[in-house]
Amino acid sequence: MVLSLKLDENLPADARTYIEECGHEVQTALEEGLGDCPDHKIAERCREESRIIITLDRGFADIRTYPPDSHPGIILLRPARQSVPEIIKVLRDALDLADEESPDSRLWIVEPGRIRVRQ
Repeated sequence: MVLSLKLDENLPADARTYIEECGHEVQTALEEGLGDCPDHKIAERCREESRIIITLDRGFADIRTYPPDSHPGIILLRPARQSVPEIIKVLRDALDLADEESPDSRLWIVEPGRIRVRQ
């Protein structure tokens, strides 16, 4: 399944490259001038475009603010360290799971060796 994704501003360019190499369609918040926008604006744009957000921002994990059924999906990456290799490692885990099940209308919290799914 090809995913339609939006990378939050806090992710490295290598994440985009990796996602494209995996065959998914991706845009970045920075490309769209959303770099300094509050989270709710980015979430709104993702809803408008039917894109799943990939972020390091823990604010997106607040299901009171972002209920899982109110958006196309949120993938929150929680690497062991905020280095490019660690980010790519948890991103790989998320995309591997996406081959088996859809992140649509779900919150995925992706940590090393573990993915929590909220519906």
